[in-house]
Amino acid sequence: AVLRRVRRRDEPEQSLLRAAGIQMDTEAHRVEAEGREIPLTLTEFRLLQTLLMNPGRTFTRQQLLDHVAGPDFAGFDRNVDVHVANLRRKLGLDPSPIRTVYGVGYRLQADTP
Repeated sequence: AVLRRVRRRDEPEQSLLRAAGIQMDTEAHRVEAEGREIPLTLTEFRLLQTLLMNPGRTFTRQQLLDHVAGPDFAGFDRNVDVHVANLRRKLGLDPSPIRTVYGVGYRLQADTP
C-alpha cells in the first residue's frame, strides 16, 4: 500500500482529462459536462479526477477515500457514497457515467468507440 502511494505521487499528472462527456482541467480546477461548467467541492473534484484518470477501473470505497482524503483520514468509507451521489447530481448526465459496482465500489464507465 505504501509503494502504491509513493508511485502515485511520482507519476506526472495530466492537466486535461476527458471521458464519458466530462472534461476536467486540473490546473484551472474546472470541470465541464456536456459544455456546462460544473462547480465542485475539492473532495468532489478529487474524486472525479481519480475516476477520470482510470476510466473503466473499479475502485473500492476505501481506495477512493485514500485518493481523496489521504490514507490517514479517520472517517468512514461510506462518506464516499454521499460524495458520489452529490457528484452524480451536479453532473446531471443521464445515465450517469459513474457506475456502482455492488459489493465493491465505483467506476467511471469508459467511453465506447
